[in-house]
Amino acid sequence: MPFFAENSINTVLISSITVIEFRSIVWRKVRMKEVSSAGAQEIIRVFTHDLSLYSIINFDDSLLQLASQLIDKHGLNGLRSLDALQLASAVIVRDQVTLYKTADRLLNDLFKAEGLPV
Repeated sequence: MPFFAENSINTVLISSITVIEFRSIVWRKVRMKEVSSAGAQEIIRVFTHDLSLYSIINFDDSLLQLASQLIDKHGLNGLRSLDALQLASAVIVRDQVTLYKTADRLLNDLFKAEGLPV
């Protein structure tokens, strides 16, 4: 059974960088010939339409500062710039979130390292 069907979800929060990363992943799938160009355009159209369902965590100076601190803390574990922004976004809203989900194994491990519920 799909995750959302099994759980009561009130709000989905995503980092504003997710919009860029999502598009990048979809077009990578086109380059790898896993998705057609027309299919990519439809996936992006649906995602863009669905953005109104999500609460977006926007960047500000405090998020950028936290991302820098997290790179210093977790850089030896492989944390890179975009994932640092994702992790900082997650940490900033920790009081509003009861569960974190990501398909990224490293990011999931870092959520755990930061004491975020996964």
